[in-house]
Amino acid sequence: MSIQQSAAEQAQYSAAAERIFEGDNSPLENPLFSLGADLLGEFEIAKTHRLEAEQRWLKDLRQYKGIYEPDVEAKMKGSKSFLRKTRVKVESVDARLMDLLFPANRERNYSVEATPEPSVPDEVRKEIGKRLAMQLQRAPNKREMRKAVREFVTECAKRMGSRIDDQLAESRYRDVARKVLHSGNLYGTGILKGPLVERRNRLSYVWDGHKFSQKRESFAAPFITDTPLWRWYPDMTVIDFRKGRYTWEHHRLSRADLVNLAERKTFDTATIKAYIDVHPDGFIKLMNYEQHIRIMGEQKRITSNHYNGQYDIYERNGWLSGEVLASCGVKIPTERMHEAFFSNLWIFPDGQVVKAILSPIEGVEWPYELYFFDKDETSPFGEGIASIMRDDQEMINAAARMILDNAAVTAGPQFEVFVPAFPVNANLTDIYPGKVWPRTGGDFQYPAIRELQFNSHMAELQGILELFDNNADETLAIPKFTYGDSSAARGAGATASGLSQLLGQANIALKDLVVNWDEGITRPFISALYHWNMRFSKDQSIKGDYDVVARGASSMVAKEVRGQALSMFVSTMQPEQRQRVDWAKLTEQQAEVLDLKDIVMSEEAFSEMQNSPAAQMQNQLAQMQQQLQMALVQGQVAEANARSAKASADASKSEAEAMLRRVESAYSAMQAAGVAATNPTIAPAGDAILRSAGWKDQDNVAGSGATMAEGAQPMMPAPMQEANPEREVAKDMLESPHDGQKAGIQTEELM
Repeated sequence: MSIQQSAAEQAQYSAAAERIFEGDNSPLENPLFSLGADLLGEFEIAKTHRLEAEQRWLKDLRQYKGIYEPDVEAKMKGSKSFLRKTRVKVESVDARLMDLLFPANRERNYSVEATPEPSVPDEVRKEIGKRLAMQLQRAPNKREMRKAVREFVTECAKRMGSRIDDQLAESRYRDVARKVLHSGNLYGTGILKGPLVERRNRLSYVWDGHKFSQKRESFAAPFITDTPLWRWYPDMTVIDFRKGRYTWEHHRLSRADLVNLAERKTFDTATIKAYIDVHPDGFIKLMNYEQHIRIMGEQKRITSNHYNGQYDIYERNGWLSGEVLASCGVKIPTERMHEAFFSNLWIFPDGQVVKAILSPIEGVEWPYELYFFDKDETSPFGEGIASIMRDDQEMINAAARMILDNAAVTAGPQFEVFVPAFPVNANLTDIYPGKVWPRTGGDFQYPAIRELQFNSHMAELQGILELFDNNADETLAIPKFTYGDSSAARGAGATASGLSQLLGQANIALKDLVVNWDEGITRPFISALYHWNMRFSKDQSIKGDYDVVARGASSMVAKEVRGQALSMFVSTMQPEQRQRVDWAKLTEQQAEVLDLKDIVMSEEAFSEMQNSPAAQMQNQLAQMQQQLQMALVQGQVAEANARSAKASADASKSEAEAMLRRVESAYSAMQAAGVAATNPTIAPAGDAILRSAGWKDQDNVAGSGATMAEGAQPMMPAPMQEANPEREVAKDMLESPHDGQKAGIQTEELM
């Protein structure tokens, strides 16, 4: 359908279209008037085809604003609360994507790079060859020449990128992008329009030798704006609007804006001024969606007024056949009459065409770039957050209303009233503490007022609300903890490392949205801006053969995920692993993902600093301090060892003393047993003395049997044995002067 047009043909056709407006033809004599009337019929068809999509967007807007559908609200008799969960999701995704696509450090989400085999004009190539030959003092070979050309084009590409950055800043691209993102996340489709050509005036002050004087300069600049979804009408017969025949855009302009259009070269000044003269107070006709939006907002009491100082005008971008253009006065070669040409037309509601040109930028046809939250495969539009979570939002609202209704019913007692018992004029519905109920009759066997109690189901209803609230997270793949809701981080998310892993997984869904932005907006729009500069810029130093690369998904999200991975790696590193880590590289990578690479010294700067006299002195002081610390630690260890040895010696001494006391006690017991054995009458007296001292017979307590005094057989002396040298030695030991010392009773030798 499209054709390749040379620059000369393009200029020829555009000039022919603009010449249609020259002369003093009346609107009816203008050859484009009949075309405008026919095309307005096409616009009415586009409006009709888009009505179903409009109804969905109106539901999305009501859901975002917390307004029930009119038919649903009319049936409600209890609570009308609306939990605006949709707004939370939309705003959180808006903020998250803006942070990823436009970080605070102003890092680009695109790059302008030279093509693998860049082409340059012959005169530029010759100039590069001369400079390289002077540098090498010889003729360069092909490899050196190719490298020099690539370096030259790379430098030009950097200047092109800087120029595009300036143009984006002047056009407030970040603010425009936020509106496009919001529209895409809420309704499913966001539309960026541009770049178009506009004339701008710059006011500056110049010193003329005596004073500063104002100087006004006019220059061409790219025009970038967001197109409200409500005012955009694509060809609904296709899925991809680029494959359609047309797109319409409805403009609502003030009188001043319309006058500014008349001052542009490509617009029909006479027709615009004549239209203003006919409608000095403006003339508009509200669209179907505008009436519904007025009812939602604060303009519901404003009556519709067609004459409010504003004007409707319609812009058509799309294809027109050679026959149609030729019938309107555009000179089309006979051999190309069957082809279609991309054109831009502006038409008043009465059919008057005030602008008709072919595409002014070679390589750029449609001036619209689209961002989809979730592309609808049955429509040129997408599906947004509000539409995807509509059922969950309705169930959340239903559960909230039931909770409040149940709480209202069970908050206090209700009463059954026997009406005949009260006066006719008694107010039976006004109940308050201390009220007196006068009773004049009725059956006195029944109470006039009886209290009624109803069951509360708050816990069950709260579970239903949480069920659908969590289901909305799964439906959108955007959990609550991605936007700071710590109450949703349970289980694995209760720890720092677990939450880091969950955030990394949640970024996968956001990464898809960033890819949608890269493919739908960044790549085609920046490419169009590149073509704009190649076509209209007067600075030849920025021009060249370049490619535009979108880096939102591959850089921004990947950098964040890598930062989380580095943090997890350091926190989970084992001691034996630390010896194999290059800490310098790890520091550089951590600083890079945090956009703090500038504060990390390079290897050369770090080595130079380490070799400086101040650094060496500092290292010596650090070594001395380290040695002192080691000596202090060694002293503390030695002191601890000494305390441990002393404690061990004291323990050994205490154990030896305890053993000695046990031996002496055993020996004394043996002596006492010997005395008792030889003289049984002494045993009862000994037992009485022990009991008076607090002694208890453990054998008797354990039930082992009676004591010796209670009938135990006396110990019989051991039979005499033959003399034994070893026995003699033992006897000598028993005759030690320490025998019986400190305890026991001295007895005669038993053996």
